[in-house]
Amino acid sequence: MNKRILITLLFLCINMTLCFSQQNNRDEKTFHFDRNKITLGGNLALGFGNNSTTINIAPQIGYFFTPKINAGVGISYSYYRYKISGESDKYHYTGVNAFGRFYPIPYIVLHIQPEINYMSHTFAEEKRTELV
Repeated sequence: MNKRILITLLFLCINMTLCFSQQNNRDEKTFHFDRNKITLGGNLALGFGNNSTTINIAPQIGYFFTPKINAGVGISYSYYRYKISGESDKYHYTGVNAFGRFYPIPYIVLHIQPEINYMSHTFAEEKRTELV
């Protein structure tokens, strides 16, 4: 009698496990790429003066994975030149970044953007001739 109850309970448990595994497969959501959810942006800056030049180009591309979550990647290039008293400094920055944005309520955005940059620097002194 006890064996019969034990076998019946074991059979019911196996059946319930199979039922739950089939139900979970139906609930899985698949990802469908939608071109309308792509975001394009970035930064373009130009600055010119008597002794300085600044150029910055930083395009970014992102995707709305949900209506409140946007994430993506970007690249950047910056050039700075300063000329003071015959000395010239030039800086070149190149970098890559990843960003994430969360929109909890309208007009509020939480943004995170780690970035890795490489810098090269050139220093030059102009040759001057002085009359004595």
